[in-house]
Amino acid sequence: MKKSVLIIFFLACLSPVVSWGQATYPFGTIMNRVFDDVAKGAKNAEKAATINLDALKQDGSWAAIDYKATDITKWDPVNHLEKITPMLLAYVSKESALYGDKALFDGIVKALTFWYTTDAKSDNWWHNEISVPQKLGVLLIIANYGETKLPADLKTGLLNRMKRGVPEEKTGANKTDIAMHYFYRALLTEDTALLASSLNQLFEPVQLVSGEEGLQHDFSYLQHGPQLYISGYGGVFISGVLKIANYVKGTPYALSKEKAALFSTFYRETYLHTIRGNYIDFNVEGRGVSRKDILKKSEKYRLADAKQIDPAHEAEWEAAITRFSDSGTADYGVKPYHQHFWTADYVLHVRPEY
Repeated sequence: MKKSVLIIFFLACLSPVVSWGQATYPFGTIMNRVFDDVAKGAKNAEKAATINLDALKQDGSWAAIDYKATDITKWDPVNHLEKITPMLLAYVSKESALYGDKALFDGIVKALTFWYTTDAKSDNWWHNEISVPQKLGVLLIIANYGETKLPADLKTGLLNRMKRGVPEEKTGANKTDIAMHYFYRALLTEDTALLASSLNQLFEPVQLVSGEEGLQHDFSYLQHGPQLYISGYGGVFISGVLKIANYVKGTPYALSKEKAALFSTFYRETYLHTIRGNYIDFNVEGRGVSRKDILKKSEKYRLADAKQIDPAHEAEWEAAITRFSDSGTADYGVKPYHQHFWTADYVLHVRPEY
């Protein structure tokens, strides 16, 4: 009898179970990291949750949103999902006065049901295949941590609505963005094959390419054909890889050392060198340069994540973090650097004095 108990205990140690349910390794481990990341805004969610719940109509919609809009930019219906986010965060946060609140939960279910029934779409594929599925994935992950779970049919329906966009058909940052919600769906369904394929697509852009969009052999970044996009799409590439790499570190799905080295080189020696103080060179933003305040950058949070997956260059990451801090100066830790990017036809010349 004692021998049987010991065997059961040993097997339990091999297959850890995490707090959000009966999630198996590594799904539970990764899911907890995703939740910890998105729940950082929970402390500020209570006020917005109350406002949104009070304004919610009986059918689960908000009067201020035009659900028939199909605009390619500033698409109004997506605000519906953004209003649900603080509601869910307030519901699952134990520090919130609305933790476990039944009326709030009922409102969340109504709002999600309305979204599923309406199935609003934009004339811009990006909203339909990237923005909405990503937001749904995050909402469903947050919901997993609530005392009361979403109705099974609603959760299944929303998971099916996430099946939009094919990462294999895209390149560069667009591939990363679509694969991101495949990754969320894999965690939510504990689908091993989907998790492996989504991570394969997420990390595939971390390679040097020639004649294609993405990270070039000169460590520049191109998108929309030969257009220079070290920032813009390059920035999306950085955010996506950093986020996922930290979610899966220490698991069998971790970013390989080879890819981590390529990514680190691009971030440290290309992207960061385009920034002086808190402002980036306008040449590397592509069409994004038309957006308000786009040239002002705050990198300290991404830099902290980069340090986690590339501790070998800790001194460089720390110097960059200091440059972006309130007490830092624009020249802190900056060393003379000159690079001609032959593929991108771009030259960077950096000095501490400049």
